[in-house]
Parts: sequence; C-alpha cells; structure tokens
Amino acid sequence: MGPVDEKIPSPTAGEPSGTTQADTIVGRAPITEGPAILPGLWTWFTIISALGLIGILWSQAELAISVALAGAFVAAHATDRDPSFESLHRLLTGLLIAGGATAFAVLAVWLSTHPVPGNVRPFAVGMAGGSAVLCVLTTYRPFSDALAAALFRTTEPDHVLRLGARLVMMVMLFAIPGWAAFPGMLETLADADKPLIDAAQMVGSVIGFSALALAGVGFLVRRDARSTFERLGLRVPRPAHYLLVLLGVVALSLLNAGSEALQHRWFPGQWAHDQAVSRLIAGGLGLGGSLLLGASAGFGEEVAMRGALQPRLGLGLTALVFAVLHVHYSWFGMVTILMLGLLLGVVRDRTSTTVAILIHSLYDIAAVFASGSKP
Repeated sequence: MGPVDEKIPSPTAGEPSGTTQADTIVGRAPITEGPAILPGLWTWFTIISALGLIGILWSQAELAISVALAGAFVAAHATDRDPSFESLHRLLTGLLIAGGATAFAVLAVWLSTHPVPGNVRPFAVGMAGGSAVLCVLTTYRPFSDALAAALFRTTEPDHVLRLGARLVMMVMLFAIPGWAAFPGMLETLADADKPLIDAAQMVGSVIGFSALALAGVGFLVRRDARSTFERLGLRVPRPAHYLLVLLGVVALSLLNAGSEALQHRWFPGQWAHDQAVSRLIAGGLGLGGSLLLGASAGFGEEVAMRGALQPRLGLGLTALVFAVLHVHYSWFGMVTILMLGLLLGVVRDRTSTTVAILIHSLYDIAAVFASGSKP
C-alpha cells in the first residue's frame, strides 16, 4: 500500500495531477518550492525512530514495518526535491528491496516444507520464489520505470512513484503464496489463548498506517499540513454526507450478508474457514475492543488506501491491493472485500476520505457484533 504522489505542490495545492516537477529539475538544481527539507527530515527522523523503537520493544511488527516504509517515502520525496539526498534514498530503498526478496524467499521455503491444502503448493512455491527474483529486478532502472509507468499511468516516473510501484508489486505478488500459506498457520494461531489482535496491536496498526500515508504524500518534506490534509481527502463532512454514511453502512452490510449467504450455500468449507478467521480476529474483544477495532481499521486503512493511494493508483487497483491485504480469508472472502473496497473507493471519489472512514469504521463495529463478519 504505498501511498504516492506525482508532483511538487505549492503549500495550498490539492489533488495532484500532471507531469512531475521533480522530473524536469532533478539533476540541475534543488527545488525550493515547498517546506524546508532538512527540518522536515529531522522531524520525521525523530518520529520514525521513536515509533520504530516502540514497535520493536512491544513486538509490534506491523508498526515497525510501516514506519520503516514511511522513512523510505520521506527519503524519496526529499530526493525528488533535492538530488543530494540520493544516497539516503538508495540506502532505504535497497533495504526495502532486500527485505521483500528475503521475505518471499523465506515464504517459498516455508511453503515447500509445510502442508498446503489442495494442489496449489508447486504454484505457490514458484510464485514466492519468482517474486523474490522480481524484487531484485526492481533495482534495474528500466524495469522499475516501466513498472511505475504501468501502475501509475505516467511517462516520467520519479523516485516516489518508483518506490510506490515496488511496494504495490510486492503486495500484489503476495496474494497467492500468502493465501496458500495462511490455512497452515490457522491451526497454530487458533491454539493460542488470546485473540489474534489486542488493543496495543490495533493502536499500533492505525499509527503505522497513518504515518505511512503522511509520508507517502510528502508531509513536512513536500507538503505542509493544510495541503497534506487536502491531498488525503480529510475534510469536514457536509450535513448531507451523514445520511450518506448511514446509507453506506447499510449498503456494505447488505453486500456482506448477501455474499456470506452465497458462500454458505455454495462454498461451505470456505465459509467455515472465514468464520474461524473472524472469530480469531474479533472474538472476545468486548464493546471497548470492538469500538477500537472499528476505529483503527476504518481510519488507518482508509487514510492509507483511499486517502493516499487511490488518487494516484486508481479505484480498481487500490481496491485490489486492499483485498490482497486480507489474504487470511478465503478467495471468496477476498472477492467480497474487493467489492467493499470498490464501494468505499466510489465514496472517496464522490465525497471525501473522511466519509469513507466513517462508513468503514461504523461498518466494522457493526460487523464485529454480527456473526460471520469480516473486519
């Protein structure tokens, strides 16, 4: 979910569009338009160091990974404005590529040595191994340029777009091997005496997604606070939007209920799997935990997916990335989540990210209390 940007905005700029200013200037002189770079970098260094340390000490892997990715995007934005930061960008991007390649290689080994339902093991192992190779290939500039051009529909990709393309590619490639691996992990996770997620993990998740979204659109390095909120679509809803929120929650609930009924009728095994996953995620959370789950998933996922990523990647591909991030569900469950993501994306396009956040949060809260929900 790499939120990306495509031009250097003025302090009051809104949605990005057009050719990157960075592409026409990099290599000649630093770009002076926008916030001062060094103060923003030092601020981000402090934030990332603090959050990364918290993630490590509290065993919050998702938080630690999110802030590390945020650091890579901050460096990419700085490099697009001033080429003197190229070394920092290459270092952090290299760590991302190495980490992705290693993760896929480890996943390939795990899939080859553990039972996998059905006959998908050879294909999943091949996908994981091939994905490791593709991660390494993104170090080749023509390859990363072509990837960014295809995903973000531009002829002049900059450092941010290339980084975002690498991250989106890794997420998409994870779909099949991740989906194949999770059923084998489900039994081990189910034997644990505590829910799959707790309050600390939910808080860490929303902080991590928020930091990634802010870094992805260049907060403090490329944009000031006002233009950052505008770029992310975080605006105060109009009175009519609150009725839309209610209708949106009802629409998502009906879509989920109808999808679940079809799954129960035609794919009972997958229905049972998804029910087990939902109970593992949300079982025993109680009222306070349910509210926190809804708020954390609704805000964190929406500000990163619909707020930062969708304006550049597009509605359909963003919804697909959103679905792939839920590989712990069956393929049928992921298709349902894809449709939920499309609806939320339409809401974001027609209104704002704030409205999508409200719909997603309230839907998730209601889903926790309804059997067979998919938070």
